[in-house]
Amino acid sequence: MKWADAASRNFGTVTGGEIAAKENERARKKALQGDAERTEKGVNLTSFSLPTFERLLAMTDSFLMRQAVVDTVSRLCRAFDERDWVTLRSCLADTVATDYSRFRGTPPARLTAEEFLSLRRNGLARLCTPHLCFNHLVTLEGERAHCRCDFIIHRWPERTDDTRFFHTYGYYHYSLVGTARPNWLIESITQFATRSQGSPELHGAHRSPSDAALESLATPT
Repeated sequence: MKWADAASRNFGTVTGGEIAAKENERARKKALQGDAERTEKGVNLTSFSLPTFERLLAMTDSFLMRQAVVDTVSRLCRAFDERDWVTLRSCLADTVATDYSRFRGTPPARLTAEEFLSLRRNGLARLCTPHLCFNHLVTLEGERAHCRCDFIIHRWPERTDDTRFFHTYGYYHYSLVGTARPNWLIESITQFATRSQGSPELHGAHRSPSDAALESLATPT
């Protein structure tokens, strides 16, 4: 008891808050001392700081531009499946360099957007399809962008009593032009079809005249 009274007279009563404040002040002084030592040693303290506001803006702008590229490719795929030719046309430049040689067996060609739409209408006629695109890798080069993505295309006949199917797997390379978000336009499409399975005659590119005639007779009017 006498010892406690002596301690109280010599050191006073110390609360928990005072102890915490002293610890915080001690830590702050230690941090300042460390900064001073690093400065003396020629260490650039800015390398330890948060990104500047300008850098954050640039990073945000780059992210939004990349996302706009992915959105354009995704809208193209959705337009195929919904037969939304107006939206599909809005994704394309006036001319499109195409290479479907690995799937169609035709040489690469530069088509007008209208010619491209006509071929797609024929190829997808009387089919139900989901065009799945994923694993997008986007590269920005000034006013142009490039997108590599994997794809799976499932194809079934519109007639539910027809059990055939024709599915294709692979990846695409897209080139796009334009920096005004979200108006990227696709100016080049290269398809790398790595595998297909099922009945190829379901697709317009592989459909013979006799196949088309038989399907036309079998389709209810």
